[in-house]
Amino acid sequence: MTSKLTGLAFAILTFLSLSFSPFVATSQTKPTGIGHGYNFEGNGKDDTAATLPLLYTKKESWEGFRQALEHSDSALIVSLKNQYRYLFLKDPDQKHNLENLKPTNEKLRNTLRALIQSIENPATASSFSLYQIKGEDGKGNVHFTAYFTPVLEASPVATEKYKYPIYKKPSEPGQKPLTRKQIDGQGALKNKGLEVVWTSSLLENYFLQVQGSGYAAFADGSLQFLAFNGQNGLPYSSLGKYMIAQGHISESDISLQSIRNWFEQNPDSLETILYKNQSYTFLAPVKEEPKGAYGFPLTPEHSIAVDTQYIPLGAVLLARLPVLDESGRLLRHDFTIVTAQDKGGAIKGPGHVDVYMGVGDEALKKASAMHHYGNLWLILAE
Repeated sequence: MTSKLTGLAFAILTFLSLSFSPFVATSQTKPTGIGHGYNFEGNGKDDTAATLPLLYTKKESWEGFRQALEHSDSALIVSLKNQYRYLFLKDPDQKHNLENLKPTNEKLRNTLRALIQSIENPATASSFSLYQIKGEDGKGNVHFTAYFTPVLEASPVATEKYKYPIYKKPSEPGQKPLTRKQIDGQGALKNKGLEVVWTSSLLENYFLQVQGSGYAAFADGSLQFLAFNGQNGLPYSSLGKYMIAQGHISESDISLQSIRNWFEQNPDSLETILYKNQSYTFLAPVKEEPKGAYGFPLTPEHSIAVDTQYIPLGAVLLARLPVLDESGRLLRHDFTIVTAQDKGGAIKGPGHVDVYMGVGDEALKKASAMHHYGNLWLILAE
């Protein structure tokens, strides 16, 4: 089923949220390591911070939390209410074993209720406890990446312009998995009825796979949502890390746009480099609106993907979030409230989260250069 492009800029949200970052393992792939961001000047990491003794350490200062409450917007209220709906469907007595903290779903639900009341009516402000997560390095540094829902020009049939197919997963259990080169370079799945749509760019298809879902935009103005449909099961190799290792792009400049720019200047290298990542993601059209892993819509700049071993779905957190300028340089950190509403295989450990930025080109710009450090605190009602 398709829907008209007009008016969807704020309505389309991701179905199976997967990490954008083209330079790290992503949610639909096996990670190459736990939380290792890039080292470059201005990455936001505080190497002088004190070591935190526990997974969660109670915070005494409330200034950042007050700032976040004062600057709360209507989008946050929507996100919190969706979070409450999710928890309402869960066993209230279920405990989340977070090492030194073991909050129940009832505790998380009470926290959301109190937080919504505090934002909507400050006179009813409740008491909260804040617990800083130890992060990637045990000093509270959390690696923030970002993802978005791409919209690609596409055709329902192959044409001279639209000649690169997006495939759904073949139903051949027990067969030896095909590599990216075999699929895209040698046509191993061609003419088997697995083509979903065709696009004009092999690189954009690759980025769509990295996101794990997105929209195909047709010439008549209609859209078809393409959802994650499985993988070939082969290991993931980071495109961005390869580009950096080869000296093609610097650590500080790595982004989706810088990768695009490099391949525009070096088109003959595209297939050779893409094929180094053998992992392949399949996508298929779906009729329902896209949602996050928690089963409800995601909210741009508030919903995050997490490793649920350390941050449970349904949790609400205070983030000291990196804010970048138009060139991708760190300007400052802002305090904001975020909601754990997504997960993925690429988000591993207590030191990496992925921020959902929304749909289309503007969201792409926001997500593209985000590979900086900040901090996170779990919020719990007293």
